[in-house]
Amino acid sequence: MTQKEQLEIGLGRKVPPSRIFVTIYFIQKGLNEQQADFFYLKYELVGWCDSKGSPLRNWKTLASEWIWNLKHNS
Repeated sequence: MTQKEQLEIGLGRKVPPSRIFVTIYFIQKGLNEQQADFFYLKYELVGWCDSKGSPLRNWKTLASEWIWNLKHNS
């Protein structure tokens, strides 16, 4: 794997992400594996596209918003 590919993965630009990276990210943010799985499966179902049908460019940005909403709307 090239250094550029490693950077893309680390910054969240590799879409779709590996499920384990999503799980690790959610756990680092204080959530659990079940919440990570729900996020992953939801976006897997829609082909890693946003609500307008455009492909996601950075899954971590989306995950951060998802996590913020979970923490503030619970």
